[in-house]
Amino acid sequence: MIVVRLIGGLGNQMFQYAYALSLSKLLNDDDIVFDLGSFESYGIRDYGLDGLSIPETRMINDFPLEKREYRRARMAQKLYRGLQKIIRTANNTDCIGERVFDWFANQGFYFNFDAYYYKPPVSDREIRYVYGYFQGATHFESVEKQIREEFRVSLPIKSLESEYLRAICSCENPVGVSIRCGHGYKGTNLDVCDPEYYYRGMRLVNTLVDNAKFFVFSDDLDHVRQSFVFPFEVVYVEGLNAHESLRALYSCKQFVIANSTFSWWGAYLSAYPQKIIVAPKRWRRNSKGIPDVYSINANYLL
Repeated sequence: MIVVRLIGGLGNQMFQYAYALSLSKLLNDDDIVFDLGSFESYGIRDYGLDGLSIPETRMINDFPLEKREYRRARMAQKLYRGLQKIIRTANNTDCIGERVFDWFANQGFYFNFDAYYYKPPVSDREIRYVYGYFQGATHFESVEKQIREEFRVSLPIKSLESEYLRAICSCENPVGVSIRCGHGYKGTNLDVCDPEYYYRGMRLVNTLVDNAKFFVFSDDLDHVRQSFVFPFEVVYVEGLNAHESLRALYSCKQFVIANSTFSWWGAYLSAYPQKIIVAPKRWRRNSKGIPDVYSINANYLL
């Protein structure tokens, strides 16, 4: 059994499931179970994988662990988080390192909050735990085709979304501009994209393709309307839920993305073969190297 501790928003949950699916292939273990315990105290985001085309989802509540096994997993998470803080602070680094990852993974704990890929060892534990972010296509290369199929939004298309999809699909070159500026972003370690970044990205795409039309997605469109002065006419995509917004975003052909996992998946899932992806040079302010999230093969880093 592979138990995935899902955390964060839809984009992060997608990375966590993608890693678990890749791990299931490596370990020859198809029994993937979701642990949704983090959402009981996390009021900002909800479980979101049920809106995708994942064939079967099973919850840990249906397979209650023995108390000893449950305590073991929680203690391992606390130990990992403690070591993470100590190592990063002592070494002035943005990662805990591969040696620590290997040690935990060999105990059945595939924990990784670093921005880098570490090759997972094969643990012979009966129950393995996945806990972390696992951001970047390197983490799920072995199941890439399956992920592209399972991450298509499965929810019925409602009238408002249908209008946006018609507008996007009727353009020669629809450009998805995904702006992150809402709760948990401004003034944090993630705050790397100012308005000028998006303006530069839009101008660049406009010089590379004909008849570009820009569709703006954001977690705070009110702020964007008040604070941004775009160099081109834009269409604000609003009134959609996360799954509808994701489907509209990956229906675009070109992209200017934020350092956001939602942005990343929108660009990654686009089926347009000649797509252009503009991404920020830094994913986090404290990044010491190039994070594996850039395995998206962004054409231009600004």
